[in-house]
Amino acid sequence: MSQIICVPEVCSDGLDNDCDGFVDCADPDCSANPACGLVCMPEFCNDGVDNDCDGLSDCADPDCSANPACCVVGAGKEIVLPYGSNWRYLVAPLGTQILGFENPGFDDSSWNEGPAPFGSYSCDGIQMCPFDPSSLTCWPSNSSIFLRKFFFVPS
Repeated sequence: MSQIICVPEVCSDGLDNDCDGFVDCADPDCSANPACGLVCMPEFCNDGVDNDCDGLSDCADPDCSANPACCVVGAGKEIVLPYGSNWRYLVAPLGTQILGFENPGFDDSSWNEGPAPFGSYSCDGIQMCPFDPSSLTCWPSNSSIFLRKFFFVPS
C-alpha cells in the first residue's frame, strides 16, 4: 500500500511535490524561481506573488477584489457568511429542481456539508479548482449544486 507524501515543491523535477495540483513552473511556489523565468498565470490571492504579471499581488490586484481573503470589514459591519464557513449542499443532475429547498423548514439533514467557497471540476474528472484556488469544495461542472446555510441577521 503506497502513501502519498507531500513535500515542498521542487521546481524542475516534473512532479507535483507539494500535492497542490501544480507541477514545477506552473506551481505558484515556483514563480520566483529563476529556473522558471517569468511564468504568468491567474492571480493566486494569498501567496504574496504577482502571479498574473500585472505588477500587483494578492489583495492589491483587482482580480482578487471578490476573494473573501481580501474583504475588508468596515466599522460597524460584520461578516455574516465568512470564508470557509460550512454549508449544506446537494449535487444533482443538470436541470434538477428541488421544491422548497430555500425555505427555513426544509430538511437538508441528508445533504453533504462543506466549506465555502465552492468550485467545480470538469465532467472528465479533471479538477478545475486549482485554477480558482479560493474554492474549498468542488463538484462536477456538468451538474447542479444546491446550497443551504442558516444565518441570523439581527434587526
